[in-house]
Order: sequence, then structure tokens, then C-alpha cells
Amino acid sequence: MKKVFISYSHRDEAWKIRLQKHLAVLENQGLLSIWDDRQIDVGDDWLSKIEQAIESADIAILLISADFLSSKFIVNIEVKNILDRHAKSGLRILSLMLRPCAWETLCWLSNIQARPKDNKPLSSFTTNLAEYHMAEFTKEIYKLLQSELKIKSPQYNDEVNDIKTSIIKKTSSINNLLSQAKFVYISIVLFFIIICYFVYQLIYFNTVEVDSMTNYSLIRESKKNTNKENSKTKLIEPLSNNSTTSNQLVSPISHNADQYNNKGDTNIQQTNKHGPNIVNIK
Repeated sequence: MKKVFISYSHRDEAWKIRLQKHLAVLENQGLLSIWDDRQIDVGDDWLSKIEQAIESADIAILLISADFLSSKFIVNIEVKNILDRHAKSGLRILSLMLRPCAWETLCWLSNIQARPKDNKPLSSFTTNLAEYHMAEFTKEIYKLLQSELKIKSPQYNDEVNDIKTSIIKKTSSINNLLSQAKFVYISIVLFFIIICYFVYQLIYFNTVEVDSMTNYSLIRESKKNTNKENSKTKLIEPLSNNSTTSNQLVSPISHNADQYNNKGDTNIQQTNKHGPNIVNIK
């Protein structure tokens, strides 16, 4: 967690409070802790507390205004200690222009890049634009903290690399699972299609077989009926032939009988001619 020291004039406390509300977004994430002289408790040595806070700070924010630059304590004590820390251990100094002032006349201040852009004071903007610039100032601090954290902390880099590696592994495993799921899905679909095909073929062949059996039974029945009719015809023809032959046999007998009767009549006639005493015997 980075420690932030805010140097300001008490006449600009309203601006300090507005800025602290924006910085609280980062403070609540545990990225930084803010210190200002309002945190000095009753009975504490306020000068030593300010010097200790500057000595332990990682970032110093200067809220620039005419009151700030005209304060002897701020310029001679706070700013002097801040510049010494900057020269010795690289304390980062961030300046924010609050109200118009002659900041260009100070060599140490003109060398520091200030915000908002082009060193326009926040008081020259509307309330919403001033809030916007303070939000952008907070975002720059956040980016600064992130970049320093990545450079100065190899452990953080290792953790990031480990996270990236684990994400890549999980992504590859998910891709493998998806490919396997696709293969299983395609296999199930193909299996279902094959099953449907075999069921269709089974139903089709059973239908054809039933139809063929039906046709076969119909053909057999028709053949049986045809054979029965043929057998009846064969039975009737001999009977007709026998009746014909019997008629042929009966007709000569009747013919002979006729002839016999005719002969008998002739004999009787002849006997009657010869005399009355001749009697017809059976």
C-alpha cells in the first residue's frame, strides 16, 4: 500500500476534501493511504508528525494556489522536505492547480508537470468539469501505482504469470472438453441415424415379407381352386362317357327286342294263316 502525503493551504481545504473523495476510491481498494495534517491528534508534536509523514510517504500531492505559494511554512518546511526526499530517494511529486497563481516564477515548481492539462486551475472550470479533472487525476495515480507495482514486485509478476498460465490451461482444458463433447454429440447423432435406418429397414423388409407371404398364399389358394375345378371336370367327363356307352349298349338290345317282337308278330300272323289250331306259346 502506497502512502500519500497531501500538502495544502488551509484556505483550500474545501478543494482538499473534494479531492480526497476521489482518492478514497483507491484507498478503499487498499492501494494507498492518505495523510494530511488534520490527522494530527491533540497534544502531538505537529511539526515532527508532518516531517515523519513526509519521510515515510511514497507520493506527495501539492495543491497549488496563491495561498499555498505565499505560506512560508509550506514553502520553507513542507516543500523543502519534499524536494529533499525527491532528490534522495525519488519521492514522486504530483501537483494539482487549484486557483490561478504565479507558479511559473518558481523554478522548482515549473519543472514539475502539473494537472489539469496545460496547468489550467480547477477553479476556472464548472463544477462538473472540475470533478471530471479530479477523477482523471485519480486515474493517473491508479495507473502509476499499477505500473510501479508490476516493475518493483517480481512476486506480483510471478503471480500474474501464474494466473495467466492457469487461465491458458483452463481454456485449453475447456476447449478439449468442448471438442470431446462435440465428438460425443456427433457420435450419438450418427448412432441414432444408424438405429433409425436399421429400424426402417426392418419394418420395410417385414412389410415386404408379409406382402409376399400374402401374395404367395393367394397364389396357392388360386392354384388349389384351379386344381379342384380341374378335378371336377375330369370326374364329370368319364360319367358322360359312361352314359353314352350305356346308351350305345342299350340301343342294340332294344333293337333286337324290337326285331324279336316283329318276328313274333310275323309268326303269329303266319300261324293264323295256316290254321286255327296253332296256339301262340309264350
